[in-house]
Formats: sequence, structure tokens, C-alpha cells
Amino acid sequence: TFNETVIFSRHGYVFGAHPPGRLNDFKNYYQVLHNVFLTHAKVVLNFKELGYQGDIGITHVFNPAFPADDKQSSKEAADHANMYDTFFFYDPILKGTYPEYVLTQLKEKGHEFVLSQEDQNTLLKAAPLNDFIGINYYQPMRVITNDSKESREMTREASTGGAGAVSYDGVYQTVKIPTHSYTKWGWEISPEALLDGMHLLKEHYGDIPIYITENGLGDEDPIIEGEIKDKPRIDYIEKHLRFVKKGISEDLNIQGYFAWSVIDLLSWLNGYKKQYGFIYVDHNNNLDRKKKDSFYWYQEVIATRGENI
Repeated sequence: TFNETVIFSRHGYVFGAHPPGRLNDFKNYYQVLHNVFLTHAKVVLNFKELGYQGDIGITHVFNPAFPADDKQSSKEAADHANMYDTFFFYDPILKGTYPEYVLTQLKEKGHEFVLSQEDQNTLLKAAPLNDFIGINYYQPMRVITNDSKESREMTREASTGGAGAVSYDGVYQTVKIPTHSYTKWGWEISPEALLDGMHLLKEHYGDIPIYITENGLGDEDPIIEGEIKDKPRIDYIEKHLRFVKKGISEDLNIQGYFAWSVIDLLSWLNGYKKQYGFIYVDHNNNLDRKKKDSFYWYQEVIATRGENI
């Protein structure tokens, strides 16, 4: 239970996979992102100037990139991926500037967005006033360089998160590691990467408080004799909570963890097929709700503040 009001500005990012489905409009994509960051900065300034009580920050999808092997080219591919998929999203919020590495390449590609001096000043003024960063974490990216260096047209299927896609600029591709575990949708299960990713954020942004605003397992939950037996979800969350506790012991400023989600709900991409909730919704029986095994398990986690994790 928190005594303060916590304000989240949430942003999920894929190149047009979600409605309205405007795929491959990259110049407009980056302009929209800038408009989101600028709007957030103005909200932060108003929030502080008007004296509202509570904390304010922003949440992004967090897919930290790591080299899939020991090659120098893979390390460079991971650095490139993090510049585009992590630092481009957090730098304007927490530093008030964009990574020069990305800006230079966007200009070369013709994807440069309008960034006025007034906009820049607003970002710089608001940056130190953010109270926290939020991360929606489900999986990392394991990357290698894309030797062909060909640009790829982004498709809905390629932008939904599973390994095996080539980045839209053709620089890197994501791969599966044979010894690692994956969900039915091909998302890697890696609580270790959550911990490593949070250390990456601390290295880049200092000791700013971190909220894990989304984390959970999307699955097709089995129903056995009328009970929803979602043990894989219990195992998934338990493993991630262990690494959250480990992160706290390693002096990461983790202030909160929010499991996704309370109830099975609609996905823009998967409809009702992929289930995340602690509560099952029966679409064939007047939307009847039933608590899953994970509900009772997580209830105990909350009551004991995770002491048995």
C-alpha cells in the first residue's frame, strides 16, 4: 500500500502493429513518439508547478538487448538495439535529450522528426522533476548482427515480440537461445535479464526509483475438473519476484512490482486467446469469472510481502 499518488504515463511501442495499423510510416512514428515525450514533459511541469502531492513518472515497454554470443559484432548489435529501443525512450524523459547516435541515423534515413528549441528546453526543464521510471517487462532481446544489412518492411507478425525478427533498419536480428525457456508465443522467460536490464538502467540514469509496472505470463490456461490450473503462471511470477528481491539486495532502487494482470482481458493483437489474469473469464457462459490457482497463490504473496519467495 502506497501513501502517495503514483502517476503513470504508459507507452507501448511497435511499428504500427496495434490499431490503427499504420505500418512502416517511420517518420511519423518518431514524430508521434516525440509528441508523447513532449506532452509528458509539459504534464510533469504542470504537476509540479501546481503543487500536486504524489510522484509522477513514465512507463515504457522494456526489452533490454543482450548479445546472443561472444562476437564483437553481436555486442555492437545489442548496443544499437538498446539505443533505439531503450535509451531513445528514456533519455528524453530523464535527460531531456535524445541519443545523438539515433538522431544522426534518423536524419540519414529521412526519418528526422521536428524538434524545436522550445521543445528541447521543455524536455530539459522537466527531466530532473521525474520521480521514477516504470518498466513493462516480459522478455529481453538476444541479438546478433544481420549480415545482409538489408532493411526490412515491418509486418504485424514481426512486431509482436517473438524472437526471429530482423530490425526495421536491417542492423540486427533477434534469435532464440536453444538452452533458454520460451512461452507458447515464443517470448523468452528470463528473470535474469530483468535484473541485468535494471542494472543497465541504473548505470545509464543513476539511482532513480524503478517500478515494475507490468510483468506476467501470457498463456492458454488448462481447465481441469472446473479448476483453472495455471501453475506455469505461478512459476513465472515467482521466478521474477526472486530476481526483484535480488535486485533490491544489490542496491537497485526498486519501489514496486505490479503483476499483469488481475483478470483475463482483451489483447489488441491476440483477442482473448492469450490469458494473463489471476481471474478467468468464461466467454461461453455469460462472462462468468473464476479465480485461478494463481489468484490464491498471489494473494498469499501479497499478505506475506513475499517472504516465502
